[in-house]
Amino acid sequence: MDHSNVWQFRPKRLLAGAICFAYVWIWFQLADAGKPSGLTPWLAYSWAGTMVFAILIGVSLVGNGLGLINSEVLATAGEGRSPTLRTFVAVYFGILLGTSLIATVAAAALHVHWIRAASVTLGALFLFAIGERPWWLYASIRRTGWFALITDELAMRIVLGVIGLFIITLGLVAPIPPDGMP
Repeated sequence: MDHSNVWQFRPKRLLAGAICFAYVWIWFQLADAGKPSGLTPWLAYSWAGTMVFAILIGVSLVGNGLGLINSEVLATAGEGRSPTLRTFVAVYFGILLGTSLIATVAAAALHVHWIRAASVTLGALFLFAIGERPWWLYASIRRTGWFALITDELAMRIVLGVIGLFIITLGLVAPIPPDGMP
């Protein structure tokens, strides 16, 4: 099957993604106005978590609604085995949630700032993906955004290596925000 002209527009998913982004925009406007001041830490973290979740879901819905993220489009980029949409979405959220979990555990157990731990973990995932083990990690990153435009597999591995090393270095040497942040 020729996948070169596959494009699927899904207006309901696009609308749902727009609603997610509108939710985030409204809450940012309220935060700028100082409305959510006085929240307990549990409520503040929950509120921030829903905003992050809405952004992640919004990106997925808009990408799928525009036809940019679906199994057929994922199959056209790069060489080798391609992930299905379900695998791609699982890896996308798995990387984000896994990085957050590792950063939280490292912050609690090793007394490392969570931003440093998240940066080192994310950079390590990029370096780990170069070896294509497991294949779905490399295939998912390979087919994301502008990475799909890189046709040479060696160049792709070099780009992933440079990005991974940059993120790790940034996580280790970048200044950390004041202690008021978690």
